[in-house]
Order: sequence, then C-alpha cells, then structure tokens
Amino acid sequence: MWDINPIQLFSPPLYQGPLQLVSGLTNRGGGRGYIAKDTISPGTLLMSEETFLYWPKPNKEDPLNITTLHMIYKHKKSKEILECLSLVHPVSLDIVPEEMILREEKEYDTYITHLSNTFKQSRTDILRLLLVLQCSSFHSGIYLHYSMFNHSCRPNAIKFQPEDSPISQIRATRIIEKGEEITISYIDPTEQTYSARSRILTFQFGIPVVPKDQKDIILEGFLKKEADELDNQKFVEDFEKKLNELSEEVELKELLELSQQAQKYLDPRHILLLRLNRCILKTVAPKLQEGNQEENENNNFNLNLEIFVKTAYEVYQTQIYYLSRDHIDFATTYKDLSMGIESWLSFDRVAFFQIFPQWGNLNNATKMINFCEKSFQRISKLYE
Repeated sequence: MWDINPIQLFSPPLYQGPLQLVSGLTNRGGGRGYIAKDTISPGTLLMSEETFLYWPKPNKEDPLNITTLHMIYKHKKSKEILECLSLVHPVSLDIVPEEMILREEKEYDTYITHLSNTFKQSRTDILRLLLVLQCSSFHSGIYLHYSMFNHSCRPNAIKFQPEDSPISQIRATRIIEKGEEITISYIDPTEQTYSARSRILTFQFGIPVVPKDQKDIILEGFLKKEADELDNQKFVEDFEKKLNELSEEVELKELLELSQQAQKYLDPRHILLLRLNRCILKTVAPKLQEGNQEENENNNFNLNLEIFVKTAYEVYQTQIYYLSRDHIDFATTYKDLSMGIESWLSFDRVAFFQIFPQWGNLNNATKMINFCEKSFQRISKLYE
C-alpha cells in the first residue's frame, strides 16, 4: 500500500475531488502521484487549479525558459516562488537521467553562468529549475498540483478546458477504480506513433521507454497490405514529420493533399490519419459557419460539407478503437456528425446518399442524427 505523501503545497487548488497525493510509486517522477480514494465515474471533476506561473512574453535574445528564470529571480516574491517550485519534479538532480543533465548543461552553459553571477544562485539550483520548466510545465505555464499527475500513454484523465471558463480542469475520462493511479498524457497531440511518443518522453521528460501495448499494435498496424513493408515504414516516418511541421494557418488544400498521399500506404484507421483528420475538421469547420453559407453556396459549400461529414465519420470510426466511450473527444465528434449530416441532408440529400449508401434512406439517416445528438448530450452532461 502506498504511503500518503505529507507534502503540502503553498497554494491549494481551487477544487480537489476524490483523489490523494501519495509517495512510493515505482518508475514515477519523484515517486509521487495521485490515486483514487473511491471509485470515480467518467467526467468527474478531479481538480481545478489556477496557473501558478504564466510564461513571459518571449524575446529575441534569450530562449523562453531562460527568460522565465529571469522573471522568477527578479520577481518581488521570488523567494516564495522558488519555495513552491522546490516541490515540483525534479526536486533533485539525483533522480534525473544523467544524459538529460549533461544535455541541459551543454545547451545552456553560458546562460547558467550568467544567471548564477547575476542572481547569486548555484549552478545546481539553476539547472534543476531549467529541468522543472522542461519536465513539469504545460502550454499555459506551471501548475503546482497538476504537475503532480503522472503520464500514461493510455491515461484515465484529461486536462480539460471548459468553453465558459478560463480555468482548466482535470476530469476522469473513464471509470477509475479505488486505489488506481490517476494519469494524464504529457504528449500533445496524443495521436502519435509509439516511436515518436517514446522519443519525446525520453528526451523531454526522462521517462523510460515501455513496450508497445495492444492499442499501439492495432492502430499502427493499419497499413496497406499491398505496399512494401520498408516503404510503409519510411512513409510513416516522413508523414509524421510533415504533420509535426504543419502550422496553425495550414490551408485545407495542403491537408487534403496529405490525406491523398497517405491513402497509398495507410489504412483509414491508422493513428496518424486520426490526427490528420482532426486537423481537417478544425480547418474546414469555419468555412461551414452559417454566415459563410451564402457566400460559398455556388462554389465550395457543398464540397466543404462533404469533406466535413466524411472526415468526421472517419474520426468517429477510429476513435472507437482509440478512446473510452465516455471520453470528451467523442462528444465533439458526435456533435460534428449530427450537425454535418443534418446540414447535408437539407442542402443536397441526393449527394448525401450517394456518398453514404449504408444509411439508405432518410429514416436511417435521421436515426444516426438522433444517436449522435443523444450521445453528445450524454457525454457533455458528464463533464458539466
């Protein structure tokens, strides 16, 4: 049985659900983590916390993490900030893989020397703080309590941002049994191959590589049988690299070209196509807003609607393999499908049934819409 960790952070979370922080976890950062005090239902709010330390505005002279350390050391409450961060992983360089320490020292040696001389801090303390920023931060900054959640490639919780609140939450995505560890994913986006995830986890977080699990084997095994195995492997590596290099402003045309290239090598259920299809949905959705319909009605609206519904259906079919049935991402997909199918039926019913003959008639399509709407409402209610 794990011991309860006596650690008390200086700023309590806004809300903490049925979980407790424990020590004595093996193969975990600092040996700490959260476990469920009771059986937890999907959607349960586990924790809500304000950002402890926001990232500063980047400057051209210094890397962001160095700029952040300058901000910390100059802050009027620098002592209190450093005390809080002393509890965040890694609390000591002794628990960090040596190669990470050497890499950090080599990359930031000049900066570490300057910070040490300017703020009278030891090189060891500065190096540890750099690793804290690398290993225990989120996109928006540092969270003292969220940083105590450990990583899993098959997490049972998610860092969740409600639409009507600026404060993020940790929510359960499936039933979590009493005594089970509560985990989130450190990887963003989560739809990455086993080899890519392993590189990130080892390089950035110092997490040892674990064997492939059954989901990896299934989702990365969706390859076209007629393609050569080495060609498949090379394509997957190059394709994932292209996905990593996509900008926020990527054009729909480029995404569709990538999708077409992938069809030669990847089965529609491949994990990387799930990632690409989510990008396509995000890009095409604004083109279908009600205000844009008249503008696009005579040229691209019908095509964009077809792309949206077909892609949402592909996402849905892959998520069945990938996610628990109560995951919040399913709610988004159900909403996309119900709205997309309903719009397409009202816009061009004949074209819809040509593309989706499996639904056969209006009655069956309406049943699909109702199923998606009810599923969306069911999952959304879990996360209220």
